[in-house]
Amino acid sequence: MEYLPVDDDPLSPNLPNAIEQQQRQVVRSLLLTVCCFMPVIFLALLDRSGFTPLTGVVGALCVFVWVLWLPFQLGRTRLVAHWLICGLLATSTLALYYEGTVRSSAVLAMMAGVIMAGTFLPKLSLAAVGVYCIAVLGAFNWMEQQGMLGSQLLPVTWVVWVIQAGVIAAILVSMFFGRHRLIEAYHSQAQSLLKAQVAQEGLRASEKRFKTLFRNNPAACLVQSVEAKVVIDANDAFLTLTGYRREEVQGQLP
Repeated sequence: MEYLPVDDDPLSPNLPNAIEQQQRQVVRSLLLTVCCFMPVIFLALLDRSGFTPLTGVVGALCVFVWVLWLPFQLGRTRLVAHWLICGLLATSTLALYYEGTVRSSAVLAMMAGVIMAGTFLPKLSLAAVGVYCIAVLGAFNWMEQQGMLGSQLLPVTWVVWVIQAGVIAAILVSMFFGRHRLIEAYHSQAQSLLKAQVAQEGLRASEKRFKTLFRNNPAACLVQSVEAKVVIDANDAFLTLTGYRREEVQGQLP
């Protein structure tokens, strides 16, 4: 039996329609979650610090994620998921630079991007995202130690809580749908196994009935293999007629 090669791209266009619709639902839920939280984060930053470069970056991401609804409505689910991940990674990188510390809440946004990458990207792209995040955090850590970022710890306001809540919501959405797909796959596999067992039991019962009818047939009969041309079985009438035992007939050429 030949098996089709496994496509490790979770958003591959070759996926079955049912799985493709589930993935589209996941992207829709995550996009809606990000679109709901980004304006709140932008307003909280604006209230805390006024219009700064960091506020501008967050505002740009806010507009960007809302614009992503257009290609999503056009059916470009894979493109939207990839651009959403890129947007989160780019924004979190710039936010780390402008806040000047790796203790920034932007690290949480970067972690959310990594989790989304694990949900939607193939293995090589996921590995590239992981290497990028580790390298960026390492570079900013070194720059902060050298005093090159002008690190300043901003006061803790509601913006920190909003960012944390948004990241947790995005993680929960990814985990919920991932868990749902896993449980559904287990249930589907269990149902298929049960159907196979029922079919196998039916075949065994049919085989027993056939053997009973064959061996009790008053006409002398042989069962011959199509490929090997050897005798597989003989009924009682044939054995009585010829005087052979069943073991002597089986495996012999007629």
